Amino acid sequence: IMISASHNAYEDTGIKIFAPDGYKLSDEIELEIEDRLQGDLNKLLVKPQDFGRIHRFDDAMGRYVEFVKRTLPKKSNFNHLKVVYGIVFVFL
Repeated sequence: IMISASHNAYEDTGIKIFAPDGYKLSDEIELEIEDRLQGDLNKLLVKPQDFGRIHRFDDAMGRYVEFVKRTLPKKSNFNHLKVVYGIVFVFL
C-alpha cells in the first residue's frame, strides 16, 4: 500500500494498493475496493483479537533495496536519474 501526500488540495492525496507481485490491481478489483469503502465498514473490520503481529526488521531498507534490484534487468542503467526513497513499513 502506498499513501501519497500532496502539497496541493486534499483531493490530490491518494492511496494506491498494489497486487502481491508489485503491479497495479485490475480495474475490477479497484472498483470493488472503492465500493466497499463507501459501504458499511464496520462489518468488514477485523476483531482486535484477530489482528496479526508486527515484527521489526532492522535491515528492512536493505531488504527492500535488494528486492527492487532483483526486479530489474541486470544491465539497467540509471545514471541519468535522481532517486528518492522513503521509509518502508513491513507488516506481517
